[in-house]
Amino acid sequence: MKCKKSFRTLFLGVLLTVSILPVIIIFLFTLHNNSRFYQTQISEMGNHEVQNKVAEVNRVTEHLQELLTALIFSTYDDMSCILEISAQETQGENLTAYERLLNARKFEYVSDNLIGTDQYVDGVYLFNESGYTYSFVKNKELGMEKDYYHSKWYQEILASRDFEMVQLYKNEVFPKGTIIMGRVFPSANGKSVLVVVCNESVLRQISEDGQMFIIDENGNTLYGEREELSEKEKKEICARKNGILSQKNGDDTYVFGTLKINNWKIVEKISSMILNCCIKRTQYIYSCCL
Repeated sequence: MKCKKSFRTLFLGVLLTVSILPVIIIFLFTLHNNSRFYQTQISEMGNHEVQNKVAEVNRVTEHLQELLTALIFSTYDDMSCILEISAQETQGENLTAYERLLNARKFEYVSDNLIGTDQYVDGVYLFNESGYTYSFVKNKELGMEKDYYHSKWYQEILASRDFEMVQLYKNEVFPKGTIIMGRVFPSANGKSVLVVVCNESVLRQISEDGQMFIIDENGNTLYGEREELSEKEKKEICARKNGILSQKNGDDTYVFGTLKINNWKIVEKISSMILNCCIKRTQYIYSCCL
């Protein structure tokens, strides 16, 4: 009798195991597929957001290029104002205070016409090796003229062979940094540098949620929360124009895109916590169903 009961119990146990096992296999298979689905969807959403930011910053830098060209060829009394002032300041002769006052008025006139209502630009500067600076700013003093000659950004613009040079500029007015673009005017007696200063609105949108940041061509963080990428991550990101870098061990995922300026990249970190929350929610739902 006991043998029959034992056999019956064993038979029921095997039957129960056989009936539950496919459900468990299907559950694990579905959970695995859902995990991959969530990871793909979250990464694609992040990639779409990054590419939108890349396109936006590229549009702004293209706008700055057009603005520089427009400033250079803007006329006052049928003369190219910026080119004329630059030529006067590099002739080796000291201009009188009155001559510079007239030049300053011309400079302000053409600058105001072009950037007065511009949504991206806060100021325009014309730096001269004579030591005299002409400037036009909208709402606040930007402080770029202070000890500019020995600054790294100014020397890099002077030394650059590019037609335009883009820098990330920081000072007390822009503690997190803002985009500037400069163009050099060489002449027989020296150089002048025309610089437009972008406001912080575009870059501020990148770092609002703390997950996006800008890196240079070597993978070093230029703007945003200081994100320490490993050497392997830097190498993989810098080797590609854009893409998604997923970690096999389940760590954070990085999506990135390349800007048209200086091979800089916008990178967004997608925390593994987001994916884990989605997976746990799925596990809970399936557990309730079982």
